[in-house]
Amino acid sequence: MKPQKQLRVLVLALGVGCGDAGRQFNGQYGAALCERMEECVPGVLDAAFGTEVQCATSIEGRLDGFLERPECHFDSDAAETCLSQLDSMSCDRWVYGYGIQTCNEVYVCESVPQDDGSQYYDSEADVGE
Repeated sequence: MKPQKQLRVLVLALGVGCGDAGRQFNGQYGAALCERMEECVPGVLDAAFGTEVQCATSIEGRLDGFLERPECHFDSDAAETCLSQLDSMSCDRWVYGYGIQTCNEVYVCESVPQDDGSQYYDSEADVGE
């Protein structure tokens, strides 16, 4: 594992508060994912984001949204495992998505009932027949 990658995992493992650890992970994951994208599928990062910095910022911003949702919870163990797997995975395995399921488990969101609008429906209303 590269020294900067070891530091990313160590800093995450030491995390402070849940929100702080989540923000730390989001930044680290964004940077690591974009680095891996540039390494494994050259040209895709440039086409999709422009630069590695823009890529990392975009991914970090998307993940930050989970921190604001009360139904979502950050799992620091899954985050540490995710970064470790991402850092050590070969490009072939990464491109085909093998073994990175842990990254999908970093934020666990409980199901929230969706408003389908049925409470506004009046079956007695005149619908213009």
